[in-house]
Amino acid sequence: MGQILSHDAPNAASLRSLVLRFAPLAAALALLAYHVAPMWHEPYTWAGGWDVRYFFFMTGVDKASIGTYHQLPLWNPFYCGGAPHLANPQASPLSPLTPLLVLFDLPIAFRLGYTAGLLTALLGMRAYARALGLSELASSVAGAGFAVCGALSSHMGGGHWSWMGFALYPLLLRSHFLATEGRRAHVVWGALVLAIIIYHSPIYPMAFAFVTLGCYGLCLGLQNGVRDVPRLRRALLSAGGILALGLALGGLRILPMGEFVAAHPRAVKDWDFTWPWELVVTYGIRHAERGFGSHQYVFPEYNNYFGFVGLALVLVGTWLVLARRRRLWPIVAVAVTCVVFQLGNLVPSPWWLLKHLPVYENLRVAARFTIVAGVFFCVLVGVVLDQWGPPALGRWRALEPRRRLAAGVVLVLAAAYLVDAASWNRQLWLPTFGSPPPADPHAAQFRQVAGDRGRMMAFPPANMGTLSCFEETPLDVSPRLRGDLPADEYLAEPDAGTVRRVSWSPNRIVLDVDVKRPATVLVNQNMGVGWRAEGATLVPKGVDGLIAARVEPGRHLVTFRYLPRSVLAGAAVSLLAAAGAAAFLIYDRQTRRRRAWSAAG
Repeated sequence: MGQILSHDAPNAASLRSLVLRFAPLAAALALLAYHVAPMWHEPYTWAGGWDVRYFFFMTGVDKASIGTYHQLPLWNPFYCGGAPHLANPQASPLSPLTPLLVLFDLPIAFRLGYTAGLLTALLGMRAYARALGLSELASSVAGAGFAVCGALSSHMGGGHWSWMGFALYPLLLRSHFLATEGRRAHVVWGALVLAIIIYHSPIYPMAFAFVTLGCYGLCLGLQNGVRDVPRLRRALLSAGGILALGLALGGLRILPMGEFVAAHPRAVKDWDFTWPWELVVTYGIRHAERGFGSHQYVFPEYNNYFGFVGLALVLVGTWLVLARRRRLWPIVAVAVTCVVFQLGNLVPSPWWLLKHLPVYENLRVAARFTIVAGVFFCVLVGVVLDQWGPPALGRWRALEPRRRLAAGVVLVLAAAYLVDAASWNRQLWLPTFGSPPPADPHAAQFRQVAGDRGRMMAFPPANMGTLSCFEETPLDVSPRLRGDLPADEYLAEPDAGTVRRVSWSPNRIVLDVDVKRPATVLVNQNMGVGWRAEGATLVPKGVDGLIAARVEPGRHLVTFRYLPRSVLAGAAVSLLAAAGAAAFLIYDRQTRRRRAWSAAG
């Protein structure tokens, strides 16, 4: 019996130690489950608010193109008479979350995507804080705070599927930090994270990532002062390497998108700015109204609710860094920089200067820098836990009474901050969903209809295109589009012969054309750069903006195919970059092994 007891005691102690070790992470995950619970209350309801309907539609296009037609979503025939899809910055057909759209019903896939995004935010922030040297408890609190912060909730709760790119920021910053510390492989891993951001969210998350990496790289380089030139060089080269390789890996998205944006510049009227004292409202007050004074945008664009307890922890963390943990001063410096960017169009603020650069001139809502500031705010909260919280829950009894009291107070404050933020920000999910599934019958043959811009999300699953549509980017829309045609492919000269659809898919239309004299075949979709014709002569700019091709007398099998050269070039760049990244990782691993053998020998 004594042997059994002595054998079981270590096992019990090990189990207890394991439970206490992972208790902070378990609590953080429980808080996240509480935060997203309203989204899962009625899991089969469709999008409720306006913005979420737009992104519901965009993901519905991905689902229809991949799941039904087994094609990469290059072209979107389901709205406005047809438009580029892979090249549209608002779309995300190559996102890592896209397989969810194919495997599950759209309402479930959408919710799974949001949940996965917030889980990534939590775990990524936890990993970043650990890399900075914070304890397991402090890192878990930082991760939980970022997952339930108001900026993510405001935009994801409003339906911004693309906003999830910001959830990857902690992983991006972690790789940059580790690369600066000499772990060269993290240039590749950071570039991979940036590429994922590009494939999922090539608007604000990508554009803000460039600024964030630049600011963070400069501050990391100057961490030990201007005399530490090697560190400055490593930090800037790491930032540049991540940016360059990330853009190359994202070439399949960047090149088509660049071509599209250059041809369809968006007019942006952004005059908004935020007074410094208004930041107290955006970070500390439960602001329920949708409007925000005389501001140009609605309040969710500014909101990043931490609550006054959370703000107090941020300020204490800032003091701790400046007074006791100087090596973390880049966190404070970049946080302050992002807050200054939030001020917007105050001349000559950083945002006002940034707006004079390409790409950034087409952006708006400087207040969205609040999400980037929030990343560093969460680290500062973790610093407080790391300084005065228990080093580990299992060592609680070993602390002296005064230290134990301080640790208890800090834990209570951290819990109050997290519960307060989660309980308020979770309410932003309530208007996201709620409409019943559309009951439109599925059309056996795709066709364009007059449609309804307010119900765009209903048309991809119904196999129809809505000519009445919403899109902020100015598209090339033909005035000859019609929603009442008996067939979407026809002859401009009806008495010249016949046209019969052989097969149809978003990127490829095959027609059987039989004409007795030269004629023009028309397709009831907008002409776009990238359409080609086989078995006929493509009319370069179409006929009044419609896809068109000329055929000679006789019977022809005419194939219209959409495949822009920018897609092929982008794919080549991405493949070359992937091969180079893999070669570098192999070389770096072999180099480290040789060094280890040399040191051991």
